[in-house]
Amino acid sequence: MKRISYNKLGCAAVPLVIIAPVLCFLYSCGYIYLYIGNFYYGKQDYSKAIHWYYKSSDEGNAHAKNKIGYMYLHGNGVEPDCLQAAIWYRQAAEAGDAESQFAVGQFYEQGECVVQNYELATYWYEQAAAQWFEPAMEKLK
Repeated sequence: MKRISYNKLGCAAVPLVIIAPVLCFLYSCGYIYLYIGNFYYGKQDYSKAIHWYYKSSDEGNAHAKNKIGYMYLHGNGVEPDCLQAAIWYRQAAEAGDAESQFAVGQFYEQGECVVQNYELATYWYEQAAAQWFEPAMEKLK
């Protein structure tokens, strides 16, 4: 008899990629793909993680764009590429992701990956602070 494994909630463990289409019917695919990407990232399977982050990004998920930017910045599963990191963070920031807005502000303040520009740094810190993002609020004090 085949043994069924259960997770902490008592639900049968089913690979996420198998049930993703069903979950997409019930929820936003972008969110589901992000969740799957996070699962693989946690297992340090970066090639699978970035694949799912790209799918989530294609669905318009700003946080997935943030994750892709982070992976390019730190070289997780991809060659480190500061320009690509800045592009992905900027896309996420423009889509309203406060963490990315803060990161773009840091890029401009420090001149990392972009030409240093204190006005743009302040602008992006203000955008993040408007969403009550604590590190940005601290920067603006």
